[in-house]
Amino acid sequence: MVKLASQVSDKEYQVRTLTIGETQAELGGYHLWTRNRENARAYISEALKSDPKLGLAHEEQGFLDLYEGRSTEAVNEFIEAANFDKSLYLSLFAKTMLSPEAKSDIAPDQPVFRQGLTDTLNLNLQFAPAFIQLARLAVRQNDLKSAFNYAQRAEKLEPSRAGYHLLTGNILLRMGHWGSGSRICQVRGGPLVRRGSQRSSGTVESRA
Repeated sequence: MVKLASQVSDKEYQVRTLTIGETQAELGGYHLWTRNRENARAYISEALKSDPKLGLAHEEQGFLDLYEGRSTEAVNEFIEAANFDKSLYLSLFAKTMLSPEAKSDIAPDQPVFRQGLTDTLNLNLQFAPAFIQLARLAVRQNDLKSAFNYAQRAEKLEPSRAGYHLLTGNILLRMGHWGSGSRICQVRGGPLVRRGSQRSSGTVESRA
């Protein structure tokens, strides 16, 4: 049992009532996260009918489209979501990861990709997948010191993600730190519990 400090009051918390559209979008997101796409589709559709300019509803529709293989439609929904609600960092990240610049090795495209990731972190500095993508971009640019720093930031935010530790180990190997790199890959690269709290992490990152 955790004892709360005596000075904590309900008045210190901000409370507001969700609109019908927001409620439907949240329910749609819940069913999407639990892989019940039929219910998710119904709630998200109703949310968009209730409020066509609700960013969250477009975000959930974007993830639904993405999970069902409609990448072009998903990008359009993420763009709409980010336009309607500037706080939706998942939409911004997904839009960035699905952009042509995400895979491009053309020099002028890489700053565009980096800016999208930076903008995502400006909205949520605790979002580890954006740091991972910055690390991978830095590796492609042979900036191994920056890559290592980004990978470590991601590790600290989500220490249970084995892939993050493996990326750090591989970067260290590239830097010539054979002992440290090999040890990280062997010790930390084993089976670890993966966190599923970020809907965009597995789906969008796997397409990068």
